[in-house]
Amino acid sequence: MRPTANGKKSPTNHLFSSGRVMIVTWRVLKQVSRDRRTLAMMIIGPFVIMLVFGFALGGQVKNVPILVDNRDQGYSPTVNATRTNLGDQIVSSLRVDGAVRVVPGNYTSGKSGVNDGTYSASILIPQNFSESVLLSAKGLGVSSPIVIYIDGTKPSIEASVLGALQRALQSTVNTGGVSLDKQFAFGGVQYSGLDVSIPDVIAFILTFLVLFISLIMVSRNLCQAHLPGSTWLLFHRLSAYLGIL
Repeated sequence: MRPTANGKKSPTNHLFSSGRVMIVTWRVLKQVSRDRRTLAMMIIGPFVIMLVFGFALGGQVKNVPILVDNRDQGYSPTVNATRTNLGDQIVSSLRVDGAVRVVPGNYTSGKSGVNDGTYSASILIPQNFSESVLLSAKGLGVSSPIVIYIDGTKPSIEASVLGALQRALQSTVNTGGVSLDKQFAFGGVQYSGLDVSIPDVIAFILTFLVLFISLIMVSRNLCQAHLPGSTWLLFHRLSAYLGIL
């Protein structure tokens, strides 16, 4: 309180009042609880946005085109024994995998296809693959890796291709010990700007939506407020804004 010219005391006009912030906050919370449209916008709006982004950017990528060059000639431990061709089994497993679409061809031409976007990966199964795997299971022979030339600029597609190849190896080569020689196109893994910024885009949209709703509430409260003109100074308005936000 401060004295006036006629000796009476008037309330001190503080530039900022935490009490005013709490009062405005409580009033806004009561208004929001009574306003079903605003409450629905605040709850359903972010949920719908997250749902749309989930369908658009989530889930497993399917039917990814890959070129497979199977040069495996198979292996038979003896002359009269049945010849085992693990390369053919891997290709058959990839064909029934919905994540990829297998196109037979030459590995070198497949690399060119990866570079121009025709394929997402080019896979080479070496000539002595079955022999090296079966002998490695017995502690003999030298590992002969599967060579894969892949476009690493799209992480979701890369994960689908490698996942399909891993499932094919697990269902075919039970002995394990198969190595992959991964070679990335375009000089290495290069993530696109959209892949990196997707979380930021989602956060920005949600923040903008909440801010937009808050501004609507600010405008409504400023229009409906019945306070003396002297109280609508800059810092008084700041108190109201903080309470609403």
